[in-house]
Order: sequence, then structure tokens, then C-alpha cells
Amino acid sequence: MGHAHLDHVLLTLGNLFHIYSNPKLDPVMGTRILESLEKRWSAADQDVFIIAVLFNPYIRHQCFSRKALSHADLYDMAERVYKRVFQEDPDVAFLQAFTDYYNAEGEYSHDRMKLDMLKAKYDNEASPVIAFSVAS
Repeated sequence: MGHAHLDHVLLTLGNLFHIYSNPKLDPVMGTRILESLEKRWSAADQDVFIIAVLFNPYIRHQCFSRKALSHADLYDMAERVYKRVFQEDPDVAFLQAFTDYYNAEGEYSHDRMKLDMLKAKYDNEASPVIAFSVAS
């Protein structure tokens, strides 16, 4: 049985949107596919999908446009998801942990989370780990 992770689903949808936005493709086909993707996305619990990508420590906020989703926007989403899951308001410690995670600082730094070691272990076991980097 296969497994679909929420972050993988959103990344796949984003990739499909990018592919079918290409003006070199048949415009009728591209329009229909984009409309279908947009229909499904508008019906989805967008906050949960976006937070799932954000909380992939190999990706974090790197694939989101800061103009479209600022640090504050992502925090607001995380806060809404937290409230739905735990049925209480997050405290100041949540805000600090979120900010540290967003900035890859403190206990959420690349080194402290041992991301290179974890990726190597998954690579040895041929398990899927998405390591994402953005060219500077």
C-alpha cells in the first residue's frame, strides 16, 4: 500500500500547476487542467497542506513566495491549525518555537536537527526524504 504525505501532495500540485501553466502547451488542455487543479485546491484545507510543507525540515518556507506568504501569514496558519488540533490557543513558547523553526535557529537548526545524518540514513534504506534547496 502506498502512502501520500500532505507535503508531497501539495508539492505535486504545485509542480503540476507550474507544468500546465506553460504557454507552449495546448491552451485548451492547459486551461482545463489548471481549472481542475484550482477546483481541488479551493476545496482543500489549504492551511494544513501549507503547514505540512513548512514543517518538512528539508523545505521549510523555501518554496513559498515571501510576497504571497510572509512569516506572519505562515504563523497565522500554524496558529489556526494548532487551535483546531489542540482546541486551545498557542502560548508565547509556540510563537518562539515557530520563529526559531522558521529561521532554522536554536534547536531547529540544520545541525541540531541532524538533517544530514537523517538524510543519509534514509538514503541507505531507500526511503523517500525530500531534500530541497533553493539557489541563492
